Order: sequence, then C-alpha cells, then structure tokens
Amino acid sequence: FAASDSAFAKISSSAFKNLSQPTKTQNYLSYNTLPFQLELTASMSGRYLKSSTGRLVRITLRNGEWYLNNVAKIATPAAQVKSGLIYFVDRVVTQ
Repeated sequence: FAASDSAFAKISSSAFKNLSQPTKTQNYLSYNTLPFQLELTASMSGRYLKSSTGRLVRITLRNGEWYLNNVAKIATPAAQVKSGLIYFVDRVVTQ
C-alpha cells in the first residue's frame, strides 16, 4: 500500500519530518508492504494480513469501497509494477 501525494499533503509538517527520518521511512515502507501479491476479492473483506514487519493490517469492503485498517480508502484497480502491485491509499497509515 502506498499513500498518495494528496495523503501526504494532509499530514502535519512535523509528522512528515518524522516520517522522513531513515529508520522511520523504512518502518513505514515495511509496515505497508505485504510479502505476497494481494488480489482484492469480496471474500478477502474483514481479513487481517501480515505485513513485511509482521504487524497485522486489515482490509475491509464497505459500500463497494475497500479500506485499509478501516481508515484509509484503497484506490482500485492496483497499479502494476515490476515487483508486483501497488494499491494507493488516501491516508498515511503508520499503524
């Protein structure tokens, strides 16, 4: 999952500065990365998935739209990249 440019524009400058620290950036990227390719299907709604850091993220389908941890709307379809899929979200999700 990757926060969109508009999602980063919504956070405070201090939060952005905090995320810009190398260890914080690595943690953020790992937390929002799944070690497998995710295909969003209705049967996936409500499931907890283990991120690359081992922390759980939850995906849910509400009113025809997907959400990450019940707060960030997941844009579909995903963007295909060389290493897999990227789903953009409308909020910066750090936990």
